[in-house]
Amino acid sequence: MNRHVWGAFFGALGALVSSVAPASAQVMEHKAGSEVVVPAFLPVTVAGQGLKPFLELTGNKATVVIFVGTACPISNGYAPDYAKLAKSLKAKGGQLVLAYSNPGEANEAEAHAARYGLTDAVRILDEDQALMKKLGATLTPEAFVLDEKRVVRYCGSIDDKYIERGKPTAGVRKQFLSNAVDQVIAGKFVLTPRTQPFGCSIESKKVVAIKDAPIEAGQ
Repeated sequence: MNRHVWGAFFGALGALVSSVAPASAQVMEHKAGSEVVVPAFLPVTVAGQGLKPFLELTGNKATVVIFVGTACPISNGYAPDYAKLAKSLKAKGGQLVLAYSNPGEANEAEAHAARYGLTDAVRILDEDQALMKKLGATLTPEAFVLDEKRVVRYCGSIDDKYIERGKPTAGVRKQFLSNAVDQVIAGKFVLTPRTQPFGCSIESKKVVAIKDAPIEAGQ
């Protein structure tokens, strides 16, 4: 089955799942713990692998999605944390997914991952920003922890390194993401389901309107 047929197949399945999803999942109000669910058959483009349903990228116990930007210094500053998290999650039955949603970053994603040692993580080329919209992400880095049913249990920052954009604190005291991951994998309630992320804004994809060309007589 060629790429175009797979695209049509996953697109149809994604539309079907969305049509029967709860209202909260359709609106995606960016609130952890309110049954925000990523559809199993949401079609996503995986670097080096092509189009796949989101379900194939998830971990058995937890999936962490972090939106990253190739040119965001705050996001890049967390690269060692991403690399460490990718390894630790695999050992615990989880999966780390890095999403590149800024327009034009698809061609830079693989070089970026190699440069920062992020090749153990799944890299999604979110060119159509479908995953970004489903989760309500607006910044890089912005993290989401999904349970085994792809329900969002945590969203927000990695830790408390930043209390505002560009101004790091004296030191990290609270590991928000790591704590949420451990609680989800253990089947426990996430004590802090939402925190305020700080980083670089994800650029909106520009839609260029194309006017219908005039039809000449005889066509």
